[in-house]
Amino acid sequence: MIGIASVLRNAAGAVAKIRRVAAGVQSLRDDFAQAGGGLRGVAAGARSAVRLAFPDAVAESKKEIAALRTAATQEIGIIINGLRQELEDLRSRMEPTDAVESHLAAAIRCRKDVITASIECVCALDVCLAEAEEEAECDLYGLCESSEPPHDDDVPAYEPERSTFLKAGIQENFPHPVLRSQGCYFFTLFRWAEYALGRGLGEQNVIPLFTECVRLGLIDGANCFINDALGVLNLLCGYRRFARLAQHSNDPNAVPKSPVHARRVMSGAWPHFLFVFNGMTWDSLGANAHNYVPAGLREFE
Repeated sequence: MIGIASVLRNAAGAVAKIRRVAAGVQSLRDDFAQAGGGLRGVAAGARSAVRLAFPDAVAESKKEIAALRTAATQEIGIIINGLRQELEDLRSRMEPTDAVESHLAAAIRCRKDVITASIECVCALDVCLAEAEEEAECDLYGLCESSEPPHDDDVPAYEPERSTFLKAGIQENFPHPVLRSQGCYFFTLFRWAEYALGRGLGEQNVIPLFTECVRLGLIDGANCFINDALGVLNLLCGYRRFARLAQHSNDPNAVPKSPVHARRVMSGAWPHFLFVFNGMTWDSLGANAHNYVPAGLREFE
């Protein structure tokens, strides 16, 4: 029979490659678990970067596994069909069939191994992704600090009037010169991330997070131009919270689809951004609102 040994070797190689693909993602999963970051150390940037990359790595690995599975099973399928035909011919001529039957059984087992390996590895990738997303959520909300329930003495007193959200007007006297002069959109996205998470990110983290966005190429550090607003917003959230930019308009008559959006306005000759949520407006400058002229919208979902 045609080069069955070669085909079976190729299939075995495909199984090994499928497992290596999954192992590579597992390695990334380990990096995700071990990298420092979250809200307590995001200045280092490692964990946020992994969070943004991890879902894409899983998706690409699934595609690669599917392609390997398809190529291997198609090649084995051709061999199996040929062996079945050869087996029928031998039986019709009453000739010995042991060798062909052995080859056919080996080919069928090999096809099963390829399919089983691909299914197992895809399931393992899904588990990795679920665990990573759970850890991201736990880390963001401080749920992974300890498996021990807090003692009564450890529970902080409730402070109803205390707010940890970024304060309006922060940009006016901010110590970072680029953020002070041109950081309105970044501040808006920062406040939007806080709104999405339901908790403050901490004013002390503004500059480290901005620096990390610049390092990743999401923002131009020289003038605070946002190259990838979706990427910035997801990095600030700490995980892939938003899937797409739903509206990007510089039309002054643009109508928002959601009560939560960024409003682009003109302040004299300069564009400026405001965060609008549920009928309220947050302004990083906190002044001169009467001079603003509508100039567009940004919406994410």
